[in-house]
Amino acid sequence: MIRDVGRFRIVDAQDLRKFLYKGQLDAAQRDLRHVQNQKLFRIIHVPGDDRTKFATLTKEGRELVCCQFADKHGQEIYSGVKKVRELEHDAAVYRMYRKEVRRMQEHGCRPVRVRLDYEMKVCVRGSTWLTMRITSRTALRVPVLSVIA
Repeated sequence: MIRDVGRFRIVDAQDLRKFLYKGQLDAAQRDLRHVQNQKLFRIIHVPGDDRTKFATLTKEGRELVCCQFADKHGQEIYSGVKKVRELEHDAAVYRMYRKEVRRMQEHGCRPVRVRLDYEMKVCVRGSTWLTMRITSRTALRVPVLSVIA
């Protein structure tokens, strides 16, 4: 559970119950309470909607996940809320992921790494910046010794 939340930054608490606990409400509530008491999770409410609850890792929770599940595939682990207005969107990404995992497993596959839009935007922005830099150096006829992509 804690690893899933770290991979996705925000997960709807109902989705954790549905996908990881197969609807076992008591077990899910017990575990959620346990990780909250250990200050590894925070539960966030959407402003104006006290019924929808989202789970996110605290900084301590992120550190634990990074240490316990050190991954050679470069999996990013997230904590906290990036943008409150995007809570629903971020939670929907996890829902879509769980459905796709089920389809992958039907074909004998499993996901190795999750890459969120945050990471993709950084890669795109970084490569755009690098392209602009190379173009400007070329225009000035300054040799580029090495480029790290």
